[in-house]
Amino acid sequence: MAKDLLSSLQAKGAGEGDHYDGEGGIFRVTQRKTKEGETAIAASRVLRYTSSSGKRRAFGRGKCDRDVELSK
Repeated sequence: MAKDLLSSLQAKGAGEGDHYDGEGGIFRVTQRKTKEGETAIAASRVLRYTSSSGKRRAFGRGKCDRDVELSK
């Protein structure tokens, strides 16, 4: 289990970009424009690891609601 998990306060206030938990887990926040011209913010979880062949890989773990506690 990750040692330095992001707290729910850190997740709510996280700006755009990758936020690391110290154990390979990433909380990724992206911003994009919708068709209506509005700004939409999305958050997702990603796990980075090294495969047995030595390649760095990223495994998407799905979208994440920024209002829930991530340490569970």
